[in-house]
Amino acid sequence: MSTPQDLVEDVSFLLGKFAFLDAQDLRALCRGLGLPVTNLGGSDMVEQVRAVVLTALNAYATRPSPEEGLVLRRFRYGFLLESGFVDRFLAGVKRAGKE
Repeated sequence: MSTPQDLVEDVSFLLGKFAFLDAQDLRALCRGLGLPVTNLGGSDMVEQVRAVVLTALNAYATRPSPEEGLVLRRFRYGFLLESGFVDRFLAGVKRAGKE
């Protein structure tokens, strides 16, 4: 089980990795956080997700609460597992190792 500090570190790291997500991944991430995705471009979805996650992250970093923790855990889960980020990242590492 991760500590509040681990969760904050994970989410802070992942916030800088939006370039690894495609439009379908962003839509799934928005849906996982309960955000609307109709008629939104990729940059709009990134802005929405970033705003929600940063708000929860700032509140959670100062005073951990279950509500903000849930938002952060959903973001981390959606980013790492549902989006395929880990698969693409590992494929890039394997390609770099073969060169």
